[in-house]
Amino acid sequence: MATSTSTTVLPPVMVGRSTASAEVGRTIYFYGWEDPANTRISTDNPEVLKVIPGADHGSWTSTPCAEGLRPGTACVKIVPSSADPDGCVLTTQITITA
Repeated sequence: MATSTSTTVLPPVMVGRSTASAEVGRTIYFYGWEDPANTRISTDNPEVLKVIPGADHGSWTSTPCAEGLRPGTACVKIVPSSADPDGCVLTTQITITA
């Protein structure tokens, strides 16, 4: 007899230019960048957050994002490309919970 299993998929956390909190394992997407493939993203605490730069994949472009690795806080810095009319660097705090 076959058994069925179910999987719960959690939605990503979407962040504009503000602070955020998320659970371990959740992905945090930073949206609202004019040229996301050419922004630069970094963190001061890579043990808490894994940052993933935006990229041009040919037919689609991904936005910069981060994944919560363990509980704690980390600052994220996003430097926009020269094509971004706002041109403001984002520095924000992300809190990761268990």
